[in-house]
Amino acid sequence: MDVACRFAIPVGAYSVLDELILEKTVRLVADAMPNIPLTIIGFTVKTNMIPMGALDCISSSAIFSMLETHIARAARKMDVELLELLWMTLSGIDSSSIMNKMPPKEESSTEKILRPLLEHTDFHRKYAAYEQIHKRSHGAKETRIRAISLSIAEQSHIDSSCISTMADLAKIRNNWISYKRYGEGLPIKIQIFSSMKQSDVSDSQSKSIRHLSQGAAILEVDYDSIRSIFHSLRLDISIYVGKILCQSAAKGAIRSASIEALLACLSRSIYQDRNIDDIYKWIFSEGRINIELMKDEKANFERSIGDLAYTLVLSCFLEVMQQLNSSERLILPLKPTPTAMYSSDLLEKDDEH
Repeated sequence: MDVACRFAIPVGAYSVLDELILEKTVRLVADAMPNIPLTIIGFTVKTNMIPMGALDCISSSAIFSMLETHIARAARKMDVELLELLWMTLSGIDSSSIMNKMPPKEESSTEKILRPLLEHTDFHRKYAAYEQIHKRSHGAKETRIRAISLSIAEQSHIDSSCISTMADLAKIRNNWISYKRYGEGLPIKIQIFSSMKQSDVSDSQSKSIRHLSQGAAILEVDYDSIRSIFHSLRLDISIYVGKILCQSAAKGAIRSASIEALLACLSRSIYQDRNIDDIYKWIFSEGRINIELMKDEKANFERSIGDLAYTLVLSCFLEVMQQLNSSERLILPLKPTPTAMYSSDLLEKDDEH
């Protein structure tokens, strides 16, 4: 089995780190799917937004949302539940257990987000119907094309109390390094933050260091190939945000990021000659954005949602473009404007040296 993967990552103001982010992302997917021939091509896209989350979460969420899209296709071919195959694949369980229909004992937060979203958008039926319509056309150019895509992503951040804890531990470690270097004359290099053993962090601290914001999105479009325009666009987003301090503010932030992401995607792929204001007006008039917030009753803090919505929309749009721009259709001229490019072939060459 061969796997071909294409992805794009918004890097915002940190475009100076393009190659570093891309290299890490390629390694992520290579490690996630060992012993499988991979063709990986990645782009980073400049945006006017400053990422609010950690750089590594942008790359990991983008690439894993692409992996989950491939898993969704495999689940339909195997007649297996998407969530079941998703959980078993990413958790590393042997594939033989998939056929035994052994679901996880407890419903994960991803399942809590995704199940209602799949149900109220009728994702499985629509995807199967659109596939059948395309197959019946036998490669003929379709005047109206409908496409639907699914994306899952997560964003992590470090709690403020844990930043202080990690800084204190690093300071203690650096003091020890300084003592060893100057007191005993050892050739040890001093760094501001050195690596820490897991035993240096207590159980209560380690559990709160990494808080995940998880989300899922489904994008459905209706495209007119004769006029080269979208007739309609519907985006459904569900995000697990922990404790909701202000629901209207959280929804407003997600809606704003979603609109900015749609604007970036449409202006770079379809409406390259259109005025930005006209695209804004079209999104507001013809686009539908539905937002659902999943609240954790046990949480005592609000999770970060900085780049989560942006990444979800970007991944969904890439999958839609792949459906509309398939080898038989070749309708949409997808022209990415990369600031950098990285391929898995380069990693193989580096490993040889």
